[in-house]
Amino acid sequence: MSRLPLHENLPERSYEVGLHPVEEGLHAREHEDEGKEAWSHQYAVANSYQSEKQKPQRIGGLKPWLFWLVIGVISVVVIGASVGGAIGGSRAAKGNSPLAQSLGTGSVSASTGTVSSATSSATSDLSSVVTTDCPSSNGTSFTPKTPAGNPGQYNFIKYCGFDTDGGDLVEAFVVDVDTCIALCSNWNYMQKDGPKCTSASFNVNGSPPGNCWAKTGSGLKVNSRQAAALLQ
Repeated sequence: MSRLPLHENLPERSYEVGLHPVEEGLHAREHEDEGKEAWSHQYAVANSYQSEKQKPQRIGGLKPWLFWLVIGVISVVVIGASVGGAIGGSRAAKGNSPLAQSLGTGSVSASTGTVSSATSSATSDLSSVVTTDCPSSNGTSFTPKTPAGNPGQYNFIKYCGFDTDGGDLVEAFVVDVDTCIALCSNWNYMQKDGPKCTSASFNVNGSPPGNCWAKTGSGLKVNSRQAAALLQ
């Protein structure tokens, strides 16, 4: 009796067909995993955006209310320092400014009569320190000292109720007409190569930044609110 090969009685298998379910299952799992990853990414992004949105907004590293409080305090300090500095500067100008070393240190030759000082009708603390010796100083001479405090060489005559012509060289806020004249005189010591100051104009009712003008004028103009001085 002849024997048949064992493999002839075995049922045929289609390996190609049998692989399809497995591959399809792999594809389904891969798609499922991709869906989960996409959903997880969207959830993480949403949570990150929500967290950023919930974080308190800051300005310069500070909370908004604290930032604006600091700005307000700085503004008050700057304004106070400006006003205080202007008042202190006008009072201390006699010894501190190179252009005002001779403030109030000049020699005065007064005409007949008593020299008086009147306080202006001020509307602020700053302008209340400003005074004038007009009209009694009209026609008197004033010679400011040099910035170094030595006897000066520039002699001026005062004129009450007048302004001067000419262009402005420098503007300042000062306490009296003598200080204004000294500003003009000191300009000539400090600016030897520039235009010469030949007149000064002072307004007792003026307000910051200026009530005094050192000028290049040589003539007078009637102005009841001004006091002028001309270099001799």
